[in-house]
Amino acid sequence: MMDIVKIVGIALTGCIMTVLVKKYLPDLSVLISILTGVVVLLISLEAVRPILSVVTELFSAAGLRADYGKIVVRALGICLIAGFAADSCRDAGESALANRVELACKVIVTSLSLPFFQELIGMAKELIKG
Repeated sequence: MMDIVKIVGIALTGCIMTVLVKKYLPDLSVLISILTGVVVLLISLEAVRPILSVVTELFSAAGLRADYGKIVVRALGICLIAGFAADSCRDAGESALANRVELACKVIVTSLSLPFFQELIGMAKELIKG
C-alpha cells in the first residue's frame, strides 16, 4: 500500500514540475518526465518478485515446467518497460521511434515465448495421437 502512495506522490510531483518548466525549458520538461517515469518504474519493479513466485507455482501445479512461468513474467516485464519507453518517446514527439520500440518488444516477446509454444504444440500432437 505504501508503494502506491510513493508512486502517486512522485508522479504528481514530477507532473507539476514538468508543467511548470515546460513553458520556459521544454527540453528539460521532457527530461523531468522521463526521470520521474524511471523512478516510478523502479519502485514498481519491486512488486515483480512475488508475482514471479506465484506464477512459477501455478505453472508447476498445472504440470508445466516452472521455467515457463519465468518466461511469462519476463515477457510481462519486457512489455511494461517497452511501453514506458514508447510512451516517453511519444511525450518527446518521437512517435516513429515509439512504434519501433513497440515492434522490437513484440519480436523479443515472441522469441522469448518460442520454447513455451513448442511445448504446447508437442502436447497437442500427443493428444491428437492418443
